[in-house]
Amino acid sequence: MQVSLGSTNGVLPYMWRIAQVEGLRSLASGLVANTIRRVPANAIFFGSYASLKPSMKEKAGMTGIALAGAAAGILSWVFTYPMDVLKTRIQVQERPMGTVQLLRGTLKSEGPSFLFRGLGMTLLRCLPTYAVLFVTYEAVLNVLKDGMYVPLRGEDVMRKRLMEVPEQH
Repeated sequence: MQVSLGSTNGVLPYMWRIAQVEGLRSLASGLVANTIRRVPANAIFFGSYASLKPSMKEKAGMTGIALAGAAAGILSWVFTYPMDVLKTRIQVQERPMGTVQLLRGTLKSEGPSFLFRGLGMTLLRCLPTYAVLFVTYEAVLNVLKDGMYVPLRGEDVMRKRLMEVPEQH
């Protein structure tokens, strides 16, 4: 059931109103499905990044880190997207039912393709997001390392190229 909450400020009034209307259990709607999705998603995400980073960083510096992050995000989403779809459907369903019951009913009424609806847009969104995330992570890690800035491979070359650009008069 979706609840019209009117105008409230902050998260807590929303949570309080949902708990009043739908009960305390509604606040945990989709928690099990989300946990089942997040554990393998994070394992794939961080595991694939850790595997890809060394060779890609060596070959392409910051660009390699960006590509490793983007690839890790793609792998993570491709393998766990169906569970994300189920989690979302559990959270917005009108009549509460379990994950297996929801999956069976939806497979019967919509076919298996429903599990991948929207995956293309999710992958397009994740490419720049995870590329920037890991470049930022590595840059911050370098700044924190020994309290000094350590440039990533290829960064000094880019800085020199930027300095060589002639000024327009």
